[in-house]
Amino acid sequence: MGEEETRVDISLVILKVKTIPDDIDKKVSKAESNCIICGIPFSKKGSSQTSKHVCRFCYHACCAACSPLTAIHPESNGSERICLKCYTSHLKASVDEENEKKNQEVIRDQIETIQRETIELHTKELEKIKEDSRNQERHYKDQISKLNTEIQDRESRIMSMSFEENKKLSEKDQSISKFIKEMKDIEEKGKEYEKSNKALENQNSNLENEHKNLQTQFKNLETFNTNLGKENKILQDKMKNLQNELDHKGKIYTPEPKTGCMNSCIIY
Repeated sequence: MGEEETRVDISLVILKVKTIPDDIDKKVSKAESNCIICGIPFSKKGSSQTSKHVCRFCYHACCAACSPLTAIHPESNGSERICLKCYTSHLKASVDEENEKKNQEVIRDQIETIQRETIELHTKELEKIKEDSRNQERHYKDQISKLNTEIQDRESRIMSMSFEENKKLSEKDQSISKFIKEMKDIEEKGKEYEKSNKALENQNSNLENEHKNLQTQFKNLETFNTNLGKENKILQDKMKNLQNELDHKGKIYTPEPKTGCMNSCIIY
């Protein structure tokens, strides 16, 4: 197969663009005098190859050679001119999206396969558990049947025992009953001891609380005594200061009135 037979004609590919940017400048081509892709200046004589065209997806000016294709526009929903740069970009995004979908389908199929295999494995394990349970149930039933047979045989042997053997068993039963009664008496005494011990513990707890209260009162009295001592010292200091003030002042006295003096004189 030759190269011409394997070449894909991209003009036959119908590209549908989903979205274009909202902030795109739709008048940007007016100030452009060269092709945004190849850089060729646009002809003013109207040459078909160098005529100025506008890509309806990026709105830049481009020549005819750089915008030979069309794509479905998301706004007009019709075929619009598209430059090769936009076409390549949107085609790559479309291919990536398609590959992502295929990858998601592959992953989903793998997950479904794993879930199906897990369910089958769990089903097999559940059947095995059920079978083991049935085998164990049969084993327990056989054991119960053997025990019932042994019990019946034992009851038959007991019924066929002689009077002496029955008497011995009765004595043993009496001894066991007596032992059980003694154990119950001991248990009752133990309960009484526990009650007495609990009462003593309560009394001890009350005494401890009273001891704590007395200690608190004693501490309060010590604090009160300390405060009284401090106040007594303050009063003594005040009395000492007053005594010192009196010692520094002059003495006041009243002399005996002299003969012929009509009034008493006070000399400082």
